[in-house]
Amino acid sequence: MIVTRRRTQWANEDAHEYAKRMRRKPTKAERRFKRILRSALNAPELCSGLGKRKIKYNFQKIFMSSKKRVVCIVDFYVPDLELVFEVDGGYHDRPDIRNYDAKKVSFLATRGIKVVRVRNEDTRYENRHRCLAFVKGELMKRLEQLRERRMATENRKRVKVDRKAEIEAVERYLKEGGRITKCPPKRRLFGFS
Repeated sequence: MIVTRRRTQWANEDAHEYAKRMRRKPTKAERRFKRILRSALNAPELCSGLGKRKIKYNFQKIFMSSKKRVVCIVDFYVPDLELVFEVDGGYHDRPDIRNYDAKKVSFLATRGIKVVRVRNEDTRYENRHRCLAFVKGELMKRLEQLRERRMATENRKRVKVDRKAEIEAVERYLKEGGRITKCPPKRRLFGFS
């Protein structure tokens, strides 16, 4: 049985029902990729990096904008890593679908979510080891990116301005003969403020 999906249905109010239907009847490539993703997420180096025994993912996850105008359904979403995997067939080579996919990627990027695309052919049995290595590599890259981002925010929080030291530095500067000058006020044109 071939499962066809109309992109126009993604932007309507029945997105939840549509996502349920897609969960109940996944494509063959999505079923194969689900197995690959499960084995990649259970890798010990990834689980220990996040400090968890098991990493969860969502299948056919719905993302909506705050005003519920933009609705998109992604194939696989890993919330711990803010990472989306899209399994794409030949249908995604069409120009109109490429534009839609680009809009979807930009919408998710505004939320800080990275999108990784995997072709249907890569999930086949003969390519599964290469696909598994690719998925593990993408998961580890994303883990490192999130670690770096977390470290940068922690370093920003740790830096506190010491007001007393700042005042002492200004006083020393003034004692050594330095001057503090004010910038001239902005001129008013034609007497209007």
